[in-house]
Amino acid sequence: MESALSAMGQERKFSSAVYIGSTREKRLNIDLETWLLEAGDIVIQKKAQQGESAFSESERAVHWMWLIDYSVRNAGCFGPLEDMGAKTALSDLARFAQDARLSTLLSWLQLSDNEEAFCSTYYQHFDKAWGELKDHYERTSGQVSS
Repeated sequence: MESALSAMGQERKFSSAVYIGSTREKRLNIDLETWLLEAGDIVIQKKAQQGESAFSESERAVHWMWLIDYSVRNAGCFGPLEDMGAKTALSDLARFAQDARLSTLLSWLQLSDNEEAFCSTYYQHFDKAWGELKDHYERTSGQVSS
């Protein structure tokens, strides 16, 4: 995959992380996107096997964040959250971020009062907010360290 991306001029390296996208488009940290997929998969499998009541607080937060990410990436709005039965995901995640003292994530979620502003700046905040949640999840759950 790397060579195909390089040939297309789409790969850029910043520090040790690989980012995908042109300079005019969104650039996302592939390590965090991989972690999102892996952690999200673990949490979704756990939900399917044991139900949401089996989630730790950190797993619940990853689930909310995964739902928000899915909604914004696929629809560019919060509409799918309601369709997925997760209309409180933003406020629930904000409450979690406040309790866990995840200030970057909390500051970002406070932008969600303005859906258009939140969605249009989603990719600008992705790395720092997700990175903070990832670090917390790994400290408290000891899982998924991509």
